[in-house]
Amino acid sequence: MKLSKVSTFVVLAALAMAREALSQTTPEADADQVTALPGLDASATYKQYSGYLDGGDGNMLHYWFIESQNNPATDPLLLWLNGGPGCSSMDGLFNELGPFKINADAATLTPNPFTWNTFANVIYLESPACVGYSYNVPRNCTASDDSTSLQNYNALLQFFERFPAYKSSAFFITGESYGGIYIPTLSVRIVENNVTNPINLQGFAIGNGLLPGYAVNFNSLMFYANYHGLVGKESNANVYAFHHTYFAFVPAVCNSYKAMADATCVYIDDTVIETYMNKPEVRDALHIPASVDQVWVVCNSEVGRNFIEHYEDMKAQFLQLSAAGVRGLVYNGDCDMVCNFIGDQWFVDGLGYQVLEDHREWYSGPQVGGFVKRFELLDYLTVRGAGHMVPEDKPTVALDMIRAFVFNTNYPASR
Repeated sequence: MKLSKVSTFVVLAALAMAREALSQTTPEADADQVTALPGLDASATYKQYSGYLDGGDGNMLHYWFIESQNNPATDPLLLWLNGGPGCSSMDGLFNELGPFKINADAATLTPNPFTWNTFANVIYLESPACVGYSYNVPRNCTASDDSTSLQNYNALLQFFERFPAYKSSAFFITGESYGGIYIPTLSVRIVENNVTNPINLQGFAIGNGLLPGYAVNFNSLMFYANYHGLVGKESNANVYAFHHTYFAFVPAVCNSYKAMADATCVYIDDTVIETYMNKPEVRDALHIPASVDQVWVVCNSEVGRNFIEHYEDMKAQFLQLSAAGVRGLVYNGDCDMVCNFIGDQWFVDGLGYQVLEDHREWYSGPQVGGFVKRFELLDYLTVRGAGHMVPEDKPTVALDMIRAFVFNTNYPASR
């Protein structure tokens, strides 16, 4: 009985210390607190902060930090990064996993019951500079894989200076699409500098990521189209015969894509979110200075057009992270044709990791959520019926998935 009382006292004391640390905010954090967000019901009790983090070399990155609705002091800390390159992580906040969604009137907000901040504190970061409300002086919207990684890392260091209570939190980097490059490169930078600047990086989760590179991604697309019945037997044979010729022209195709980067993204209805984010009262609530005169857009075509890519794939980064003991999750909506699940499955299988649990179905409630294959320190998982943006298409399943990964519990094998 005495041991039980002592244990209870220790737990309560630890919780009290965590709450005390959380209450000791810095003046910079206090200045960033969002006290009233246009369209948000006043009943929302969680704290949120918006402002700028210094990415170095004049790059000021806009962030939006939303504390957990559960227990901010002890819950994990997540960083969310959308891809593009050039797309804002506010798209993830409003359309995928944030605590509220913008209504069709572009003025009011509706609570999202499947938000990831039901169990975690989440940072949404707009990077590189020129994305969203992020900026630099003098203006230069040319960035690269490595410069974006450095901007994100510097911003993260300043975040922990501004919010020191979260330095010991279990930290996970999450995101999707070209985040498949952003996330591993940032994670490696953290690992390589962790003696000097300790960050409690526990894992990363990448949704529909560009992990195997463009050539493999495009190559796998013809198999995806065949398996999904999008082409007939004869058409598939023609595609297969032609693909070797096609890949001789992949660089030209990619350059043409960049030249057309001013075209509107075909799978995002961005009218509502762009209308809301450009309202003067929203800018004021988010502490966007009047000197930042850029119009907020979901995806900045100038960034995408000028972006410099350094890596053919992410194999070296994955191997380095696993050697450092960092856990990973690669998940794909099985209806996505942008970064399809076959290409990412080929990538994961090619890493040579030891298989702990072979391919099987996993459940979200009474329904099959998708299929999962577990390796040492890495999970590969599909989400049934989801497209490129899994938390938007299958919010319940996505929440079950990310909770299981973060807390390192098994994905249910039965109803």
